[in-house]
Amino acid sequence: MKKIRFVFLCILLIFVFVSCGDKKTQNTYFSGSVLASNLVPQLPKPKEASTVLSDNGSRVYIDSNQSASEYALDLVLYVNSLNFDYIGTADSIIDTKYCFKPTFALSSVLASHYYYDADNSYIIIYSNAITEQDDEADYIKDAHLIRVCCDEGEFNSFKYDYYIEFVREPNVMIKEPVDPLGTFKLELIDENDNIINKTDISSRYTPGTQFIFYAKPIIDADLVMYVNDELYKIQNPTKIDGNIMWEYRFDMPSHDVVIDFRVEAIEYLSIKGVLNIPTLAYNDIQMVRSEQGYIGVAPGMLTNIKYSTDIEDIKSALALLEMPVYEYKGDDWQICGGGYIKYSFITNDKEYVIEITNGFITVNNKHYKFNDYINLEHPNLECHSFITYIDSFDAYTSNGTSCGTFNYLSKYEFKDYSKDGMDDCIKLGYLETEFGRIMVFDNNIFSIELDGTTRYYETIGDFSFTGVFAEKDVK
Repeated sequence: MKKIRFVFLCILLIFVFVSCGDKKTQNTYFSGSVLASNLVPQLPKPKEASTVLSDNGSRVYIDSNQSASEYALDLVLYVNSLNFDYIGTADSIIDTKYCFKPTFALSSVLASHYYYDADNSYIIIYSNAITEQDDEADYIKDAHLIRVCCDEGEFNSFKYDYYIEFVREPNVMIKEPVDPLGTFKLELIDENDNIINKTDISSRYTPGTQFIFYAKPIIDADLVMYVNDELYKIQNPTKIDGNIMWEYRFDMPSHDVVIDFRVEAIEYLSIKGVLNIPTLAYNDIQMVRSEQGYIGVAPGMLTNIKYSTDIEDIKSALALLEMPVYEYKGDDWQICGGGYIKYSFITNDKEYVIEITNGFITVNNKHYKFNDYINLEHPNLECHSFITYIDSFDAYTSNGTSCGTFNYLSKYEFKDYSKDGMDDCIKLGYLETEFGRIMVFDNNIFSIELDGTTRYYETIGDFSFTGVFAEKDVK
């Protein structure tokens, strides 16, 4: 009887073992199972999954209307949302014929880096971010792999659409990281800790990502931004919450970049030193001249010119020669249009000129920042000149006979003339210019229609139309 009971007990135990081995266990790994707690990060559950089974080891089998490729994309988006440092792709792994082995419990540590390979649908997550390097490749240490396998199959009589596989590898060989998703590495160097918002910067970005860096102003120095060891720009002063800050804007290109902020002392020079103008005294100056005009405007617009012999005007102009300026290393001087102003010092035998274009003095391809403009307050004469882009025009007598070419119209200076004085003027001819017909009279008088109004002017100094026209017709 004891033998019969023993045999019956053995049969019962065998039946229990067999039954347990065949049992299809619903996997709760997506909602806090042992496997989930050992894996960081925990993964999103597949959508429309009717059944999810686990082998209680390294695989989870899925029966779902959501495709493996769609789930793999959800997986990537989820891992991206965890703000890991994205450093490359799994297609950079040299050994593409990977053998996934049964895993022991994955260490419960927060992964800090990952790779993703869209073609093979797997992610490599590694927790300690340690790499080793030799002449040929980098090696990831302690890599945790998550793979979405697109293969259909059967597990314990359960037909699945795809499965997820988990593996830990102590040593994975990688090439230089490649990025089919289109992100690139950004490294920020700021040895003197001038950038106040650099903690917002991570390691990889897509092309076109815009950055704005801020720094507090530095006395007598520039904070120069270099990109890949080439000068990119210097500070742009701006006001934030009532405080002056230095601003730097940068758009991420489609390649890796290193941004380096360097403090560079400013070397100040006088304007006369920059332009090689000798020291001038008040008694050396016969008069000073200023000319203000515009760049890139329609031809025919007028410049504004002043001549002055006033002692205060001469002294204020001479003070410009001692004004400190510094070489500007940015590229903000390269703008379309804008304006210019010239200050001229006229002596007995020479004329010295300071020309400022859009706030910069340019000498030998160097650009010096200019700040303080002056105005000649007591001019002896105010006049104009034409802004032209073609400086040679056909000349005709008043009856339409060609009499050659007229040159250097932009050099002619002229002042306003009253129409009341035109009664005794003789019409000599006209010039066909790029901005209209100029009617020329004797006594250096001419007229032109500007903005729908006929205006009259008189040339000054050595500028004259005498000799240009061979025939004269009385008006």
